[in-house]
Amino acid sequence: MIKKLSFFAVIFLFTATYIYGQSGLGTLKGTVKDDKTGTVIPNAKVYLMSGTSMKGNALTDDNGEFQINAILPGSYDVKVTNRVEGYQDALEQGVIIS
Repeated sequence: MIKKLSFFAVIFLFTATYIYGQSGLGTLKGTVKDDKTGTVIPNAKVYLMSGTSMKGNALTDDNGEFQINAILPGSYDVKVTNRVEGYQDALEQGVIIS
């Protein structure tokens, strides 16, 4: 009886780990650019928002690229802020992560 219970516990743990590993989390990656000139914008802060709560953030690299991992599927707003003078904050609403 103990051997069966131990075997069942081990199988359950492997199954639970497999299911958790297949949870279907998404990734958001992109490049922040000036919409008029196409110039990349380094060191911009990218926020992933759901309603009023922040679900993730990233800082763009020297090529203006960013990546936010482990996002639950759904619809989000993406806000970009920059400390460089001359650029305004940007908001993209309804970004779908699947």
